[in-house]
Amino acid sequence: MYYEGLRHFDSPLLRETIVAEADHVVARGGPMPITVPLAHELIAALAYGITGDPIYAAICKKALDGYPDYARDMVALSDSAALFSGIRNGHVGVLKAAVARAMGRDPEGFAKAEERRKAIPPPEPAKRAPVVEKAIGVPVGYDA
Repeated sequence: MYYEGLRHFDSPLLRETIVAEADHVVARGGPMPITVPLAHELIAALAYGITGDPIYAAICKKALDGYPDYARDMVALSDSAALFSGIRNGHVGVLKAAVARAMGRDPEGFAKAEERRKAIPPPEPAKRAPVVEKAIGVPVGYDA
């Protein structure tokens, strides 16, 4: 979605939004184990293109490193390859390109970004409020 937005409606606000979302992905250390890898990490690839900061490429590399396990789990879960199509739809290629550009431009900077990414502590699990159920009665117009 953001890629198409940049392509057709590039603006400073859109670029700031992409970088802010990518910063959120960086703050949590990259892909979360319960989410689909690549879903938000593609934002990091766009942010790398906008800023050139190798921390975003390091996030892309972490997503790529976790993709084979995700793909195997999905095949085992669904007995079909239909639920994951990151290679066919180009997600893997976009992430690989961001990593390759970062490694080619500044190998030492990329290595330092990898170390920065590894030093980010995992986020604490979200604390959920207890669910309280209460009867709301019979809606008006319905017979009891």
